[in-house]
Formats: sequence, C-alpha cells, structure tokens
Amino acid sequence: MVSQRLAGALTLLILVLLAGGLLSHLVGREQVEPIVVLARLVEGARPHMLVVAALLALALPLLGAWRSGVLAILVALAGLGLLARDYRAGAAPVGQQTDLTVLWFNLLEQNPVDPERLEAAFRDSGADVIALTEAGPALPAAEALSDHYPYRLGCIEDTHCGQLILSRHPLTPISDRDFRLRARHRLIDAHVDLPGGQTVRLLSTHLFKPWYLVISHAEHKLLHEALREREDMPTLVTGDFNSTPWSRDMLSLERRRELRHAPAPVSTWPVGAGDFGAQIDHVLLRGGPGFVSLAPWGEGLGSNHRGLLARIDLDPDEASSQP
Repeated sequence: MVSQRLAGALTLLILVLLAGGLLSHLVGREQVEPIVVLARLVEGARPHMLVVAALLALALPLLGAWRSGVLAILVALAGLGLLARDYRAGAAPVGQQTDLTVLWFNLLEQNPVDPERLEAAFRDSGADVIALTEAGPALPAAEALSDHYPYRLGCIEDTHCGQLILSRHPLTPISDRDFRLRARHRLIDAHVDLPGGQTVRLLSTHLFKPWYLVISHAEHKLLHEALREREDMPTLVTGDFNSTPWSRDMLSLERRRELRHAPAPVSTWPVGAGDFGAQIDHVLLRGGPGFVSLAPWGEGLGSNHRGLLARIDLDPDEASSQP
C-alpha cells in the first residue's frame, strides 16, 4: 500500500514536470494570467524538467509501476529529442574565417571589480565591438580604452547605464527607440562600418523578465518593430533577454524575424553554474553571417552573468566555396 501511494505521488510529480517541459511554451497571453505567469517562470527550464522527469521515472519500476516508468521515460526522451531538433533547425551557418569579433557582457551594475582590471580584460578580449549592459562600472575603463575603441554609443556619464557599445570601427546610430524603463539606453540600434566598405547592423538590448507580462510584451513589440526594418542587411542582435532559446518569446522572435542562434547553446547565468546554467544571454544573426565560435567569457570579473565572445564569418558560403 505504501509503495502504491509513493508510486502515485511520484507519477503525479513526473506528470507535472513533463507538462512543464513539453507544454509551457505553448501558453499564450490569452490564457488566465496566473497560468501565463507560471508558464513564463518555468519554460526556461524545459530541458531540465524533462531530464529530471526521466530520472525520477527510473524509480517507478522499483515501486511496481514499470509501465508508467517506461512510458514516462519515453515521453521525456521524445521531448528532449524535439527540443534538440528545433534548436538545430534554428542554428546559423558554421563559419570558417573570422571577419568580426563581438563581445557581449552583462557587467552587473554593482560590479566590485576595479576599472583597471576590467580595462585589461576588455583590451585582451580581441573583440572588435564590445556591447555592455548594466555598464556603469565600465565607464572609467571605457575612457582608458579610447585609444583601442575610439567609437562609442550609449551612456556617457550616467552611472545607471543601460547600454554601452565600444568599437574599433565607426558606429552610426540608426534609431532613437528606447524602452524607457529603469535605465537609459536599454536598446541601441546602430550600423558598424567595417574595413572594405561593408556595413553590419547591430542591435544591443536588455529585456525585462518575461513573467512581468505587460512590460515584457511592450519590449518585445518594440524589438519586433525594429527588426522589421532593414531585413536584407547583415544583422547581429546581442542582449540579455532573460529568456532561454526554447522559451515562447525567444522562439517567436527568432522565427518571425528570421534570427539564427549559435549551433550549440552557451549557458550564461548564474555565473557559478558554469555550463549547467541558463542560456539567457544571446548573440543572434540574420542576413547570412555564421558563427565561427561562440564561447563564454568573463568568469571572475564580478558579474552574475558570463559574457559571450562571438567570432563571426560575414559570408560563410563564400569562405566554404574557396579551395
């Protein structure tokens, strides 16, 4: 009797985990608000929930519920397979040669690291363009880096610094859109003029947490509007989206705006979780570029996020066709 009750309770928990892993991203804004909030809270952990469900299901045969255990394992594995398939389908091409190196980093507004150490890390990164959010602690370093990164967009003296872009190449702002929340410059939209006459569009952003439904919806609407423009132009989107690649908002953004992510996801938060954390910071591509590599960056630099260092091939098809 005890084993039956335990099996029933465990089965119920497994069903909840399977529902979250398989269905949470399907819950839209038209549903009852508490359910939508719950879905936005848990959808970032969809793969984790499926893995935990499969592991818990291994115990069901020991409690006499072997059919339920086998079925739950098969459903969880099928869900993980669908997640992997969908992720691969949205991946950008694999590049061969690095034409542009971009560093994205949520610096953390209360970052305690000395500006001199930040300056050295940015200088040694090898990045052509550095995009920062919660960037107030980097303002002294930005001044010291002006010889290396003479072009700059975003906040200048504001310690509540939403976005800051430093570049070796000329930057031209192309939009005055801003979310106008909490901090200035939470969305920067600019052209990067590269040697040889090529121009790349760069959007850098920091979005609110998706379970704040009204704010998040307004931000995503504005971002979609920005990305409806200049669709034929090579485009890079960097940001802290506070959402994983398999969340509803990210799936919608990538599919509707034809954005592509890296071939393999990189975990960025919390920094202490390393490769087992959540993938809530992103570098996305559109219009032809591919990833030579996407790697974590900046562990030990005082942030609760890891940064992303992206090496980008602007024309991977051309590189692959060369002998």
